[in-house]
Amino acid sequence: MARKNFKRSVIVARFKHCGGRCEGVLENGERCNVLLKLRRYHCDHHDPDGLTGEPIFENARILCIPCHKEKTKTDVALIAEAKRREADHLGAYIPPKRKIQSPGFPKRLRKLRIELAPLPRRGIAQTRSTETCSGGRV
Repeated sequence: MARKNFKRSVIVARFKHCGGRCEGVLENGERCNVLLKLRRYHCDHHDPDGLTGEPIFENARILCIPCHKEKTKTDVALIAEAKRREADHLGAYIPPKRKIQSPGFPKRLRKLRIELAPLPRRGIAQTRSTETCSGGRV
């Protein structure tokens, strides 16, 4: 999918709309609100570009560079997951190019089986005698 960048007019309109402050959302749910310097911000898609994010004013967000890095991490993971789901849905399986190179698990040595006489079988209904019990119960 081709990358769709914002037009200059959309970036300027969005920068004026946000008042020169970052529109990023922090982990605790609050807005970042860092005062942005000129040329020290990025215009990012609210909906990721790889997931039908159109380059329009409503989808644009002005972010400071640290907020943009964090958002990009999550966007890359979401886009990769969407691509995997689409490939699975279409039945596209790409076999690995080679076997995974790892030492593997150590082989277990088989113990020698000792040949002993089998144990005698117990009867189905054996009862205990009261003399062998220490508590006096049967």
